[in-house]
Amino acid sequence: MSNFEQYFVSFTWILLSIIVYLIYEVYTENIDKNKNDLVLSFCLFSSLYFMFRFSLFNNIYIFSIVFDFIIILFYIKKNKVNAIAMSIFVIFLCYLLNFNSYIFIFKYIICFIIFYFCGNGKVFFALSIISNLLCFFVSTVNLDTLIYSSFYYLFYYFLYYFIIIILVKAEKIIEINISYKELMKENQLRDSLFKISHEIKNPIAVCKGYLDMFDSNNIDHFKKYIPIIKSEIEKTLNLLQDFSACKKVKLECDIIDISLLLDEIIENYRLLFDSKNIKFSAEISDDEIFIYGDYNRLNQVLLNIIKNSIEAIDYKKQSYIRIHTEVFDNKVKIYVEDNGVGMNSEVMSKMSEPFYTTKADGTGLGVLLSNEIISAHNGSIDYLSEEGIGTCAIITLPLYC
Repeated sequence: MSNFEQYFVSFTWILLSIIVYLIYEVYTENIDKNKNDLVLSFCLFSSLYFMFRFSLFNNIYIFSIVFDFIIILFYIKKNKVNAIAMSIFVIFLCYLLNFNSYIFIFKYIICFIIFYFCGNGKVFFALSIISNLLCFFVSTVNLDTLIYSSFYYLFYYFLYYFIIIILVKAEKIIEINISYKELMKENQLRDSLFKISHEIKNPIAVCKGYLDMFDSNNIDHFKKYIPIIKSEIEKTLNLLQDFSACKKVKLECDIIDISLLLDEIIENYRLLFDSKNIKFSAEISDDEIFIYGDYNRLNQVLLNIIKNSIEAIDYKKQSYIRIHTEVFDNKVKIYVEDNGVGMNSEVMSKMSEPFYTTKADGTGLGVLLSNEIISAHNGSIDYLSEEGIGTCAIITLPLYC
């Protein structure tokens, strides 16, 4: 095998080991330095084994370049134990093969001292080139051979230096990518936590409203209010259970009657409308309107929309909230209309964005969560609003056929 072939094969083995290591790091997304260093060491030592197996180290120059490269990598990776162990191994091999072991001893000692104090792998690289050039001058008497070998030597040192740059940059890119994914997970978790806080406020607000009206001496209040309060507490517990996994909205669908759902909501919250002097009207079809959906989730969406309508009411004028349904084209439309403060075009364009809110204590996730739930039902929510006039929320859901 010619010198060029030996240079090329040794370079290929080293490059292959680095590629395997980077593939491992990308695939596992592992940020544990100890594990990554262990895998890199295994890859490099495996390459050395195969190079020994195919007798590539009968040339001192290939020998010095390959081992210097591996020791440089260990120093750059702050793995001083492997670097020192590899340096001792190289010196021992030089002694056995009658190479200029004293030059390697001097080089590795100086490099370790420099690296220990300044931690610069480039210094080690430069010293490796200088020391090996000294080997050339000491061991080569033929000028043509010296020039010819030096050319290959410097060329492959350049290639190995290029590999080091790629390795360092690739690891930084991988680390940034992993950090970005971790940040996205944290944002999803934060988003879920905000959703929890937003949605828990709704049933708690209902409980507070009924408790404020509750008269412990009135038996009818026990019969009417306690079941409602208990029901709202159950919803709160369900919400906590649903969002504890911090995952996308999950549905437990069944065939449900929208008319019955709306009747239940209206019956439960009619007293709240009366307590706030809101004129409430409902035009719900007496016919059964079946859809395939999650009863509790749809209840959650309607409650959120009604709550927004109540909070948008201008108490300086006669306020009202109307709910009515319309069926056509195998779809049912649910209208929730109020004459509150309304929204301008800017608020309308941003209302579906996460965390955007015009409320002092809002989280800006109620509309987003409602959209997710309705979208999971293959439906949609549209808003018609005019500032100072009011807002109409239109929920469209497919009928069950």
